[in-house]
Amino acid sequence: MRHYQRIFLIADPSMHETPALERAVWLARRSQADLHMAIFDHDIAIAAEALIDEEAARGDRQQWIDERL
Repeated sequence: MRHYQRIFLIADPSMHETPALERAVWLARRSQADLHMAIFDHDIAIAAEALIDEEAARGDRQQWIDERL
């Protein structure tokens, strides 16, 4: 088996136990690689607010991030 140093998985926030996630975990364990995941999410209300008031949107965006960490 090829030995990877890092594996990068791009995921949707609704992604739970999917074949892609299971395969990434399996590959990382098998090759003793680091598994890095990027999860992209979008809030349409904040995006719309940014068109009107970027400063307020910046604060709402930070609050939205803080709630999810």
